[in-house]
Order: sequence, then structure tokens, then C-alpha cells
Amino acid sequence: MVLINICFVIFIRWRMQSIKLPFRFPCFIKRHISSRCEALAEIILLFAVCAVSVLALGRPAFFIQARFRCESYSTFCFNFGNSCSVCSSLPASLLCPNGTKFFKMDSWNKELFEHLVDDFEIVYPVQLRDRGRVGIDTQNYLFDNSTVHFERCSFVIKTSYGRWRIHVQLNDVLIQPAAKYMRYLKLDSPSETSGRSLPNCYYHGQVHGHPKSKVSLSTCFGLRGSIIMENQTFIIIPLKGGDLSRRHPHVFVRLKWDDEASCGNTDDAEWSRKRFHRRRPHRRKLRRDVEKEVKYIELGLFIDRKLHDFLNVGYREMTSYFLEAVNAVDLAFQQLNTRVSLVYSEIWTTENKIGVQREILPSLMNFIQFSSYEFYNGPFDLALLLTAADLTTSEMMSAADTVCSARAAGMIKVADKFQPYYLSLLMAHAIGHISGMSHDDSEFDCTNGENFIGIMNNVVSMTSKKNRRVYQFTECNKHDYLELIRSGQGRCLFNYPLQNSALTLCGNKVVDPGEFCDCGSVEECDLIDPCCDAVTCTLRADAQCAEGVCCEKCKFITNRTLCRPSRDECDVPEYCSGSSGSCPSDSYKPNGAACGINRLGICYGGQCRQSDSECQRIWGPSETGYFFPLSD
Repeated sequence: MVLINICFVIFIRWRMQSIKLPFRFPCFIKRHISSRCEALAEIILLFAVCAVSVLALGRPAFFIQARFRCESYSTFCFNFGNSCSVCSSLPASLLCPNGTKFFKMDSWNKELFEHLVDDFEIVYPVQLRDRGRVGIDTQNYLFDNSTVHFERCSFVIKTSYGRWRIHVQLNDVLIQPAAKYMRYLKLDSPSETSGRSLPNCYYHGQVHGHPKSKVSLSTCFGLRGSIIMENQTFIIIPLKGGDLSRRHPHVFVRLKWDDEASCGNTDDAEWSRKRFHRRRPHRRKLRRDVEKEVKYIELGLFIDRKLHDFLNVGYREMTSYFLEAVNAVDLAFQQLNTRVSLVYSEIWTTENKIGVQREILPSLMNFIQFSSYEFYNGPFDLALLLTAADLTTSEMMSAADTVCSARAAGMIKVADKFQPYYLSLLMAHAIGHISGMSHDDSEFDCTNGENFIGIMNNVVSMTSKKNRRVYQFTECNKHDYLELIRSGQGRCLFNYPLQNSALTLCGNKVVDPGEFCDCGSVEECDLIDPCCDAVTCTLRADAQCAEGVCCEKCKFITNRTLCRPSRDECDVPEYCSGSSGSCPSDSYKPNGAACGINRLGICYGGQCRQSDSECQRIWGPSETGYFFPLSD
């Protein structure tokens, strides 16, 4: 039987070679089949080839990517890589009409597959929760607030590179409640979305068993983000269609950046320092330990009309795209003990506020003039203009060494609408220039021989190291960054995002004005006050209360729960209301109500007063008395 299988595989290989398709490399077979029966037969043949090759050789004999046509629908059917189960079943919403077993191509999905040039596979992640496997939706439906997602999640992804278990935790710095995200349908009529109303579905984490791995994920519309292993980076992208069920398909691809993106901050033209560098002379350097102290970069993003049209998605998806990119930037900057938060953004949908030309330098000058005038005391430490314009010279350019000044700005061309991770590398590069970093010297290995590519390399050279697909800051970058901060220029980096005064610091264990609670660090709050958000010093998003006899585990105790028993027959017991963590105010029977033995006493101030006891208290133990009812 094995011999027959081997002969069948050899025959298939010979047929593949006879039509001059390379066997050792992925071969792409494109067909247009009018008959569904022929298409079904072709699919069965592909499965048979894959199955036989696995039985004979223990692995698929070749890589096939086939495109079929189902009536008027363009369909993508199979992608055989190192796994045979790719695309074996997709949600019903991805199928062609009438229940045929072809995959209906959403226009976005079709464009994604046409965009991919690297080998990829289809994976089906599952979420581990409550000792079981569930869908990948991380929204916590126990709360009415649709923005609440689980703080910690675990996922399992089976790929041809292995079975990975990923543990992630919410990024609590990325979106601040007071952040503002503007959308300009017209220049004079913006609509505003606050950070408090946006769902925080952005996570950082690791792959289980790989302590050096780094994961940046968004779960807003499926799993999308980057998985960085020891010497390679992987991208995961959800396909559109269906729900976030357990069998939702995702594209999984190993990163191979073969595109060139040049940086306008060239070494031979120190334009940035001559044009923009206006650092004030600081006579006294900072005495604080700038390396160990956490820094915070408050980022502002401006999206021009061409990029809005290029992405061609709804407002929620577009906002999520940029938040995913900043989430990855934040993960990269944590290497420098620095966090990045998107505190402000503008999307220009119909008309740009500035002139964006094909030459990047004049466009950047226009943007710097605009941002320094409109946002002189703005909420961000630096701003980036993102565009899809066809730039002629460079894909990005920044005003170097200008952080914490009104002229701290950069400009980037966005060329990939599907993978925010590519944009995050360019953003990290541009922010690095603004924060004092220069390009790594090509004559000196700033990586110290380690197996990664420097983020601050001249981006053109990023394609030179084919086997290194991990991007980090180097020791040279770290030295430049800390030198700028020690000079005193980076003072704005030491306040928590959107926190202007250092006197009201969330985390100092003092409840300052505007704070609901302050229990210290995240670890301390988990032990002392789990209902308090250690980042914002307010109630956690999923908490209803923090203290009180009617508050248990950050939730209101249901009504009819006794919280204050009666102390006297004139006192009334109190019960939790179910809408507050505090017990209702003490109440009692009205003064003058009859009480006591034979109803001869009266209620006064919540206590039953007997006539004999009152007389004895005043006149002595041998006295007796009685009350006269008072009347008008």
C-alpha cells in the first residue's frame, strides 16, 4: 500500500513538473472552472494528493494555492502548506450560495490573499476559559458595558511551526479614559469619541514555554497582531465573515519583509538638526534615575484623507487598526522602560487640514507648522502624520531630537492595510528619531552579535538579513535616548498619560483630588483593593463598588440582604438596595409611637422610652409615672 502511495506521489510530481511548475517552491495553480462538478472533482483530487503524500512521506508533497470561480463569485478554496487541514471548513457566511462547498470571497479577504506574497496557512485559534475551549471573543458579557473585555486570556494556535499556547493581559496604558479620538466628516463639524467609550481589546503577552517571546494582539475583530519568537516574527490576521466562533479562520504568515521603506533622516544631510533642532541649553541635568524610572510617550496621530480612503473600512475598524499599531509600538518601547499611549487622534475623511504633497519634506514642514500652532499646549508629546500619498523620495521623515517641544512631529507613508505590525515598525523608527536616536552605524554592530535587526537601522537595510526577523532597539539607540533625557529635554516623559501635574500622581497611595482610590502599584492593588484601577485611580471597568457592607467582590449585594439589624423595637432594620455598596441610612419609627409593655411606652429617637424608667432616671428609683398624650 505504501509503495502504491509513493508511486502515486511520484506520478503527481511528474505531472507538476511537466507543466513546468517548480516543485521545491510554492506553486500557485489558478483555474477558472465553470462547472461545479468539475470544481468539486478538483477539490477531491487535491485532498487525495495531500492525504496520499502524508501517508507516503509523512508530510505534504507540495504547496498548492488554488482559486476557483463559483458562478459569479470569486472564491479561494485551499492553501496546502505543512498542514493538510488548512481551509478544511469555514463558517457558513464564507460559503457560496446554495450550500456549495466553496468559499465565498469577501472583497477584503480576496484583496488580502492577493496581497500576500509569502507562504501562509489558515489556522483556527481557540480560547481557553473556565477549563474549556471557547470562541475567540474576549468580551465579558456578564456586564452591560460592551467595552469590557477579560483582563487575562489564553489562546491555543495550531500551526505548522507547532502548537502554541499564548497567555496575554490587557494593555492598560494604551487607551486612557480622557483620550480624544476625532473624526472630521467636515472640517468644521468633528465628532468626538472618548477613550472611555472605546473597547479595550488590546493585549500583550508571551508564548507558553518561550520566555523570550513577545505577543501583541487585538481581539476586537478576531485575533490580529504579531507573535515574536526567538529569531522570527509571525503575523496573524482574521478573515472577515462569520462570527468569532471556535472555528473562525485566520491567516498565519511568517514575516519576510522584502519591501524597501527609506527614511528621510539621512546621515549625509543633517537636515533635522539644522532645521528643527532647537534644544534649549540645560545648565542642570536631571538627577533622577532616568533609566530605571518609567517613561510615558503621549502620542498624537493624524490620518489624512488618502489614507482614510486607502484603508476603506468603517470608523471602528480604522480606529482599531491604528490602536493595534500603537499597541505593538508600546511593546517595542518597553525594552527602553517606556510606555506609549495614544491620547489623541484625528481622521480627515473628506478634506485635509494641511497640504500633503508628493515631496515629503514640504509636507512635513506644513504638518509641523499646523501641529505647533493648533496644539501648542496639546495633550501629546509628539505627533505623527500618516498618509497613503504617493511620496517620491522617502516613506518617512521626522524632526529629530524635538520630543517635548511644539515641533515634535514626523510623517509616515502607510503601504499595508492588512498588517498594522508593519506600520508599527515605521512608527517606532520615527518616534526613535524624535526621541534622540540616530540610525545605527552600518560599520559598527550595535546588536552585539545578537540575532535581531535594529529598529533604527536605515530601513532599506532591513531586507539584508533574511534569517533575522525580530526587530528591537539596540544599545546604541538606548544610549542616544537616555542622553537626550539626561540633558533635561525629556521632562514631559515622566508624567502618566494625560496627567499634567506631578503632584497628583496616580499610584502614590494618596487619594488626590479627582481620584476615587489610590492603592499603589498594580500588584499592590491586587492585594489591597482589587476594585481599584491602579492605572487611572478610578473604579475598574467591571467593578460596581469598592467598599461598604453592601459591596462584595466589587459587586452590589442583592436587595433583601440585611445590612443593619434593629437595635430596639422602635428601630427599623435596613437591607441592601442592590444599587449601592453602602447600607441605607439608619431609620426608625416616628417619635410618639406606642411601644413597650402594654404599649405604655413611646418611641423617641429610635428607642422605646417607658414612663417609669424615665421618672426613675430623673427623680430616683422609687418613682413611677406615665405619659400623657399631647394634642393641640
